[in-house]
Order: sequence, then structure tokens, then C-alpha cells
Amino acid sequence: MDRLILAIRKLSHPVQADYQQVGISSIGLVAVRHGGPLYEKKVFRSQIAGSSVQRRLTGELTWSIIRIMNALQWQRRVLWTLAGVLAVAVSLFVLEGIIRLDARATGNRAAARFGGDRIRGLTTLVDCSQCSLRERDMAVWALGELRDRRASAVLKAHYTAGKCDHAADLCQYELGKAIMKIEGKWNLHASMTFRRATP
Repeated sequence: MDRLILAIRKLSHPVQADYQQVGISSIGLVAVRHGGPLYEKKVFRSQIAGSSVQRRLTGELTWSIIRIMNALQWQRRVLWTLAGVLAVAVSLFVLEGIIRLDARATGNRAAARFGGDRIRGLTTLVDCSQCSLRERDMAVWALGELRDRRASAVLKAHYTAGKCDHAADLCQYELGKAIMKIEGKWNLHASMTFRRATP
């Protein structure tokens, strides 16, 4: 009897401690302290298991969201890359069209001045010793852009592969480039190497 009274007195005194789980009985009872006297709280095993499942589902949901966000970021990068490539391709296509139009306009002016079609007018302008070097260099450039093989003989007649002297003769670089374009030899590699090779 005395031991029971002593145990009741101990339980009646508040215990200053944080919330902690003391034990789980076989029937699902939990003895806890929460800044007060020791008491029993019914926490069934189904509730404990439910909390574990909820935490696991929350973790899986979080990882799923992270994976989806990473996939969306990757897709955005791919789309931006494709958009950039497409923009560059369209810009190059438009630029090529503008260059062709300019070359044709130069050919039309030469044809109106010397007679014949564009190619004949431009080749006549290249051979014209009374015309300015600027006009003749422009005709060489236009022939290279139009890529007509009829102009090849005239261009080769003026090409010496020597050093450019823009004050006295046609630009050897433009002549060589026009000849290579007409012969289908002008590409990215040629554009880089030929420029360095031309004095």
C-alpha cells in the first residue's frame, strides 16, 4: 500500500521535460512527457504506420516534382537551342537572298549599259579599261555570286594569284573567290584558308 501511494505521488509531480516517447505497449499505449506529469496517450499502431506512409509518399512526390522540373528545364534548353539554330538559319537564308538580289541588280545595270544579258554585261564591265576599278571589282563580285560558268574565262584572264594592288588592278582576292564559287570549290574551309593565302 505504501509503495502504491509513493508511486502515485511521483506521478503527480510535474516533470519538466520535452515531449518524448517513453514506450509502446502491446495494445498500442504510449507513455509520454510533455512539460507535465507522466501520462498515457492512446496512439494506435495504424496511426504510426499511417504517418510513415505519409512521409514516404511526401518524399516520393517531392522527388517526382524535382524530376519533372528538371525535365522541363532540359526541354526549355533544347527548345531555346533549336530556336537559336533556326534563327541563324533563317538569317543566313535572308542574307543570301539579299546578296543575290544585289548581284542581279548589278548585272541588270551592266546589261542596260553594255547590252546583252546580266552575265555578258558584267563580263564586259570587267574587261572595260575605261571604267573605274570600283565598278569592275563590283562586277567581279556579282559574277561570283551569280555563279555562271560563262564568266569563268574572263575572270581567269585577269587572275594572276599575285599580290593585290587596288590602285592599279582588279582585286586578286575577289577574282580568286569568284572563280572558286563558279567552280563550286568555295566553302567554309576555303573561305578561311584562301583569305590568309592571298597576299
